[in-house]
Amino acid sequence: MTLTRMTFTAATAALLMLGTSTQANAATLELDTMSGVSSMASCQALSSHPAGDACYHAYGDYFYLRDQSGPGKVAVHWKLGDDSRRGLIRWGATDQFVIGVMNKNLPEGKQVGIRFGVCMTSACDSLSEVNFEGSSWRWTTTG
Repeated sequence: MTLTRMTFTAATAALLMLGTSTQANAATLELDTMSGVSSMASCQALSSHPAGDACYHAYGDYFYLRDQSGPGKVAVHWKLGDDSRRGLIRWGATDQFVIGVMNKNLPEGKQVGIRFGVCMTSACDSLSEVNFEGSSWRWTTTG
């Protein structure tokens, strides 16, 4: 085997290993469905959209969703700033303006970002099934 071919083979192997380790470090998407009903608390992060609002309250790690568009499903996409955890919380309110709540247990002192989305399918089981257009990331720190 020539030196050029050995170098190419070693470089290819290194790239394959790098790609594998990067995929292994990606956090799995946590899927949750809100089941509680509440009033909106004071928010450390609020992502507003004409179809509703997503809110994160640091004390207790509560996520709130308000659907202002009527019956359907809305969601909040959240992630920690270090990409160690990420999730999608869905809410299918039966009445307009009803607020759903979900408690998560997140590590303290981490950056957390949220963005509001409208589910495009009834399952709403992946990020590709949610329309985040018009909603930007809002960031704060976990409590």
